[in-house]
Amino acid sequence: MSKKSIILLSSLFLTIIMQAQDRKQPVAGPAPKINIKKPETFSLPNGLKVLVVENHKLPRVSYNLTIDNTPYAEGNKKEWTI
Repeated sequence: MSKKSIILLSSLFLTIIMQAQDRKQPVAGPAPKINIKKPETFSLPNGLKVLVVENHKLPRVSYNLTIDNTPYAEGNKKEWTI
């Protein structure tokens, strides 16, 4: 290929790409309204506090577990062997 044909093809390609950038973004719809009710609270026999909020519109389950305890190693786990 000659230099002229390469320059012509690359400029055509860049022109097509630049035209694709001119399009506007679609308008955002209204934000969904989610009403989270007051959670039901209870404790399990092992002392774990549970907060439950039911919402049947969202088919999703999520949970967080926070342990307020510093980890430590016991027995032969403390020793480093090389």
